[in-house]
Amino acid sequence: TSFEEFKYFKNCTSLEASAFDGCSALNALSFPSSITSIGSSACRNVPAPMVLNLPNLRTIGTAAFYGSGLTEIKDLGKVSVIGTTGAVVSASQGAFANCNALTKVHIPSSVTHIGGMSFIGCDALTSVSGCEGVTHIVRQQAFDRCSALVGELILPSIKVVDQYSFRTCGLTKVDLGADAT
Repeated sequence: TSFEEFKYFKNCTSLEASAFDGCSALNALSFPSSITSIGSSACRNVPAPMVLNLPNLRTIGTAAFYGSGLTEIKDLGKVSVIGTTGAVVSASQGAFANCNALTKVHIPSSVTHIGGMSFIGCDALTSVSGCEGVTHIVRQQAFDRCSALVGELILPSIKVVDQYSFRTCGLTKVDLGADAT
């Protein structure tokens, strides 16, 4: 039911695909800061409250935290793409889709692309910060059904925002910067 000790695995650099997928009894999980890659569905549907603070992270797979108990994203290290930017996208591919406990997300400056349905259905999400390097929000519905996301969002480097990216959000202002097309 608990794997808080995982944070002490200092030589662990990869959380493989489906590593904790469906561990429905897991109510506590912490990650070592040495993690550089998280595979697809690694923590899918894990109910444990989790905070991501991974300064060495470089890649994150599809549906990595889909439907999980993730509560906050503090640091995604050097990740450049969140979610899938391919032609076929479904909600089940969203890296953080349907994380109903997720309230805060910090997007590091290394992220240039937020892919389709990355945060769809995160209905408790109230804060998205960072975003300085985001140039593209692509493949539809990145923040769709994030109904608690209100106020202002600043995307200073954005060039492209795909359709329905912020549908049903309560945002009152989105600053797209000068390079938006």
